Amino acid sequence: MRIKESLQYATTERAEALLLAIRLQRASVDRFYDRLHYWLYFKPFFGSHIDLIGKADIRIHRSTQLFMHDSRIVVENGVLSIGHHPLRRSKDDSTLRLQHSTLHVLGNVELRAGVRIWAMNANVAIGNGTVINGPSGIVSKAAVEIGSHVLIAANTSIMDCDLHKHAVAGEKPQDIGEKVTIGDRCWIGNHVTILKGVVIGDGSIVAAHSLVVKDVEARTMVAGVPARKIKENIIWEP
Repeated sequence: MRIKESLQYATTERAEALLLAIRLQRASVDRFYDRLHYWLYFKPFFGSHIDLIGKADIRIHRSTQLFMHDSRIVVENGVLSIGHHPLRRSKDDSTLRLQHSTLHVLGNVELRAGVRIWAMNANVAIGNGTVINGPSGIVSKAAVEIGSHVLIAANTSIMDCDLHKHAVAGEKPQDIGEKVTIGDRCWIGNHVTILKGVVIGDGSIVAAHSLVVKDVEARTMVAGVPARKIKENIIWEP
């Protein structure tokens, strides 16, 4: 019985090793086509809108859609990866739509498959080691600042504006953006919505399916709709 189990285990190990080798080979081929697509398409059309400062690079999946008008992507001393997924191929396309705006990345940042950024007269800044999983979206008419080593789960929405003009009767309708700030080493759970003017302190955790409409203190866990403090002095590891 033990010999049979050992044989089954050995067979499973070989199958997993073969599958891993195939995935690595596919990943290498994908990277080659992505680089080729970047040099033949993205660089000729969008190269003048991309600034690489210091030891910097940008890796754009060929399914990514870029729409840029009087805007810039600035990558400083790191690698910006857009539209890739580390473990599997994804059918979700990433989209960056920048109008009179700047996307400033400091260090290594991953905007994984399905991430969408729409910025209008805005500044979006993302720090080193931050990973945003897709499908997720950032909509900005003012400013969104995300710190270093932040983990943002899928289906997250970050909005510094309402996208529609509104007012009390008798007043002039308007849509005023208010900066959203997410500190360093924060963990934003699945299906979280963060609205305008919010500041999330360093080391905080926002639980899944939460709606954040007020500031979150550093090293605090919040949850609920609207989000409320449920734990303090939080420590978490990725």
